[in-house]
Amino acid sequence: LVNVSINPTASTTSAHLSVAAGLQLISQQYAFEVLPSTRRFWLSSNIINAATELPSLTAGAQAVLTVGSSPVSPTSSNVTLFLNDRATPVLGVSNNKIIFQVPANMQAGGVAVRIEISGERSAPILMIVDPPLPKILSASPDNPAAGTALKLGQLVALTVSDLETEGSAVDTGRVGVKLAGMPVRVAQVIEQSDLHRILVYVPDTSPTGSGLPLTVSSGSRTSEPINVLVEN
Repeated sequence: LVNVSINPTASTTSAHLSVAAGLQLISQQYAFEVLPSTRRFWLSSNIINAATELPSLTAGAQAVLTVGSSPVSPTSSNVTLFLNDRATPVLGVSNNKIIFQVPANMQAGGVAVRIEISGERSAPILMIVDPPLPKILSASPDNPAAGTALKLGQLVALTVSDLETEGSAVDTGRVGVKLAGMPVRVAQVIEQSDLHRILVYVPDTSPTGSGLPLTVSSGSRTSEPINVLVEN
């Protein structure tokens, strides 16, 4: 499924349709037909995360949906929002922007989104729900006798959940760790049931002190930072 935007001034006609994906190209004559609009408003497919203002949504995140060309201003009382045809509570409406929460139990993948304003229904658009972000559950020296603080040059073990999507093998080449914004060398990634243990070395050039942010990434998916203490 894809979202396709048609210019409001487009002529009503049949058109040649081509879809390219990687090195594959599919074309079909008269496969796309533009009809006169029967709806007075539309939804932007650029649904963003309210916290990050980025087009990346996970289950439980608050999302911002923009409504265009509505003759009736959307309000919390006249808007009903549907995800896969299931009514979902609206958290707030401001300047044609609708704020809602992606259900915490929603599976990753495509979701059909539409709204009704005073009984008038929009066309549906596709929203992508991303897999959960990696989450650092703990960060401690690999040697338990070394105490709790991290030290320069020390081997550290990170326990991480959701490092990869369920059922997928972890590509260790895509795993990255940063401490205070600096890349950290990953020594090993070990799968432990539904968690992963990542062994990293604290760089000798790392800053020291408390409250240093530590993150784990798998490709473009990056965890929320945790704060750690690093000592000489």
